[in-house]
Amino acid sequence: MAITLTERVDSRESTTGLNRSIILHYILEGTADDMTAKRELLAATPTIYDYLTRGDVRVLAIWVNEDTDEGAWDCTVPYVSNIIQPGDYTTSFDTTGGTQHISHIGEYGSDDELRTISKWPPEATDYHGAIGVTGDGADMTAEGVDVVAPIYQWTEVHNLPDSVVTPEYRQMVFVLTGRFNQDVFREFLPGEVLFMGGVGDKHGLMEDGQSDWQVAFSFAAQLTVGVLDERITVARPEKMTIGDIVVTQKYGWDYLWAHYRRTPTASQMGVKADGAYVERVCRPGDFNWLQIGA
Repeated sequence: MAITLTERVDSRESTTGLNRSIILHYILEGTADDMTAKRELLAATPTIYDYLTRGDVRVLAIWVNEDTDEGAWDCTVPYVSNIIQPGDYTTSFDTTGGTQHISHIGEYGSDDELRTISKWPPEATDYHGAIGVTGDGADMTAEGVDVVAPIYQWTEVHNLPDSVVTPEYRQMVFVLTGRFNQDVFREFLPGEVLFMGGVGDKHGLMEDGQSDWQVAFSFAAQLTVGVLDERITVARPEKMTIGDIVVTQKYGWDYLWAHYRRTPTASQMGVKADGAYVERVCRPGDFNWLQIGA
């Protein structure tokens, strides 16, 4: 007996609003096997109906005759809202910090809490905050130590239409990777946010019926030193100190390093920073290219 699927007169039960839904009701005839009934039902009904996504179907036996492989089934096919509204996105964040190697007290930080607390015996050589000094004479070096440095990292998952995620757009995301924000972005000052890249996947439908892309954008932030701006609510460090050297301006993703020289003390040679250098190691970028707002 051929399998038939007939829509019932009480079908297309609809709900409007944010949780819009439609329920279709059918009678399926021509098999006594529930697995066959479900397979035929799924094959005969669309996965998307009126921009809604097909949910879990229900197949309930009305009558079956296994000897003749005949039967009738009451079938329910719900369609539920899976619509992405323009501008919607989700965010996850991580502040567990990164590791930074420092060779001198003050390379990270800007207050007097970071200092040499004590030296034993009191007459031991003063290395002016240099850490892990080894060797003698010309072989004297400051090996430093790894510390946890605060880095704010977060990921935003945006749903963007085909009309945005073009091949040209994907190339622009590629070019922007590894650049810092040239304008204020997500309440961070210029130079504080580094774009770490994006991962995209085609997924679902948007309200206008376009296929949409689900794109995860990753960012990391480090605070600027010595820059005041009325647009921010969290205070930035005013300075960084390396021994006697005071650094009064460093943008978040600029790189700070110090040069050391051997210097005589009362009884022997020591190590002291005689220069600090702020290097621009990342290029600026226009985050408006991402089309996800500021």
